[in-house]
Amino acid sequence: MRASAIPLAHAKATVFQHVLLLDPDQAFRSQLATCLRSAGFAVREGEDGRAVSTTLTPAEVLIVEMLMPETDGVEAILKARALWPEVAVVATTAGCGALQPDYLLSLALHLGADAAVSKPAPTAAFCTAIKEIGARRGR
Repeated sequence: MRASAIPLAHAKATVFQHVLLLDPDQAFRSQLATCLRSAGFAVREGEDGRAVSTTLTPAEVLIVEMLMPETDGVEAILKARALWPEVAVVATTAGCGALQPDYLLSLALHLGADAAVSKPAPTAAFCTAIKEIGARRGR
């Protein structure tokens, strides 16, 4: 599922509050975190999946890059689901070499991700994905 962009004014954080954003690209992570915060989300950031194990506050939403150093997206999704069974997972990637985005995002969905956003995507697409997950869950 590729989320469509909507104006941020329509994507205010009413369904979820706490987002854990994992991406090794600091510039992307910072830009997306700023967008999410302006939409009303409380955002914690990490550069790889190790942050799932070290965070003290449970995440309601996990936005996770599938290709990360140390602990990748697959491990992060599995660990997050074990710690927080109700966490909403939004997987993302641009792929790398033979690891095409469609393959990686399909894998994420098979592992239980709720949505997949292929990079590059407008930052508003992530707010849209979160809002759509909330609507499906009746939140």
